[in-house]
This record gives sequence, structure tokens and C-alpha cells, in this order.
Amino acid sequence: MTLNFTGPATYTPGAAGASSYVLTLGNTGTTTETGATVTTTFPATATVTWACVAAGASTACKTPTSGSGNLSARDPGNIAQNGTLTYTFSVSFPSSLATSPLNVNAQISSSDTTPVVTSGTVSSTRVAQSDLSAAFVSPPTS
Repeated sequence: MTLNFTGPATYTPGAAGASSYVLTLGNTGTTTETGATVTTTFPATATVTWACVAAGASTACKTPTSGSGNLSARDPGNIAQNGTLTYTFSVSFPSSLATSPLNVNAQISSSDTTPVVTSGTVSSTRVAQSDLSAAFVSPPTS
């Protein structure tokens, strides 16, 4: 089994729009992987949605193939030899989140006796959102 986890180098709490993270699980073994579990650790205050897409013959995401929140020991589905499952996460962070760097982890547990990579961390630096506003006031006329 292999795991590749990517995401943004920075995040802005309270910003419009969402940050994207991608988690790819691959099977480099000789048999179909069944019964694996995958876990993610986005902050509990974040709004997280995800979707899973399978690639490769006899590879399938477990239903439901989309949802919200962290993956918590989720059975991702069957991953055939050389197949992949890709989870795409859309994440919005509340303006109150002050963590920097923000470390989000992903981990897979499987029956593979020779896993290559079983965990990954995305570390993002907090970028403060400005509260600055400006107003133009014209000079009085006589």
C-alpha cells in the first residue's frame, strides 16, 4: 500500500472559498487490498467535504463515495493490484482558527505485509485575513 497526501502550503481562516487536499491510496501489492482503514485529522472546527474516485480494474470506492467530516477508520473499498483510490477534500477553516503551522494527517492501516508509505502530513502556514477597510472622504467645498 502507498499513501500520498497533498494540500496547500498556506491557509487563511475565514476566507471565502475552500482549501483543497488530495489523498491517494495505491496498491503496489500482488493481491486486491480489502479491509484497509483510512483516517484523517482535519481540525474539528473545519468544514470538510470529500469525494472518492477509483481508478483501475476491480477497484471501487466503498459507498458512500462522498461525505463530510474526517475519515475515521473508514474502509475505503477494494483496491486491486496497481489500482488507486483518490479522495479529494474541500476544507473551509473558521476565522477563529489560529494554529500555525496547521498539520493535517492521513494514515492507512492494511493487511499489506510490505507497505511502502502508510501516513502523510500536510503542514500549512496560517495567513492572517486583514480586517482593514478604507473609506474616501472628499474635502469640504465652499
